[in-house]
This record gives sequence, C-alpha cells and structure tokens, in this order.
Amino acid sequence: MDRYGLIVEGRVQGVGFRAFVEQIGHRHNMTGTVRNLTNGNVQVEVQGEKKAFAMFMSDLKQGNHFSHITAIQTEELDVKKDERRFRIVY
Repeated sequence: MDRYGLIVEGRVQGVGFRAFVEQIGHRHNMTGTVRNLTNGNVQVEVQGEKKAFAMFMSDLKQGNHFSHITAIQTEELDVKKDERRFRIVY
C-alpha cells in the first residue's frame, strides 16, 4: 500500500473536478481526499495498491469534460492506516 500527494494545475476549479476525482477514487478502490487550494490548483491525497494508483492516474490525467490539466506534481506520503474512504474536503 502506498500514499501519494498530488497538486493538479490547470482549469480544475469550478468545473466538477473534485467530484470527478472522488468518483475515480471510488472506482479504483482508493482512499484519500481532494480539496481546492486558494491558488486555483487542486490537492489530492490518494492511497491504495500500486496497480490501482496507476489506473487512477491514467483516469485523472484525462480529466473530465470541463477540466484542462496543465501539470501534476506528485510526492510520496506516509500511509494513513485508519483511512477508510475517498472524500471531498470543503
């Protein structure tokens, strides 16, 4: 099990992107959070198996119909063993 922190840049706020990320998190049995940042980017923390993370990233990079991703920064984080679901943080 691995956990990653992502910063997604581009047109990712006001376009349903957080709900999209939550949906693909559930689809790939990942746990974590997604939130808007004040600078217009979106922060994602995602946790799961390596293969599931690869599929999550593939879907994430495609975005939804309204978003446009220009960059994704990725870093490894410590696993949160007590986390049980993927959710939007407001």
